[in-house]
Amino acid sequence: MAKTKTGSAKKFGPRYGRTLKEKYSRIDSLQKRNYPCPVCNYKKVKRENLGIWKCQKCNAKFASKAYTVSKVSTRTEQTEEDTQEIQIEEQSLDVESEVKEEKTQSSKAASAGKGEPKGK
Repeated sequence: MAKTKTGSAKKFGPRYGRTLKEKYSRIDSLQKRNYPCPVCNYKKVKRENLGIWKCQKCNAKFASKAYTVSKVSTRTEQTEEDTQEIQIEEQSLDVESEVKEEKTQSSKAASAGKGEPKGK
């Protein structure tokens, strides 16, 4: 006895073969699923066009994969990552400024030493 058809592949009837219909139904179910919005975290993101997704609550549009929404970091995750990046940048700037200060001090000391006549 044949297995029953599942999902949206029922519309094809006996045409196109089992494996193609299974692949189609898998992709179609992923495509029509609701995904969380990266802006408002509300689970109402729908596919508008190929790779274009839109939140039905806050009307935010963004690009992602063709049939699924890839892991788009949420607003809270982005703010945490941004603060970490800012802290790292500040630390690197502090280190760079210290290195520049040391270079200027050493160059001033070297130039001050050159102007004096050597001991007689």
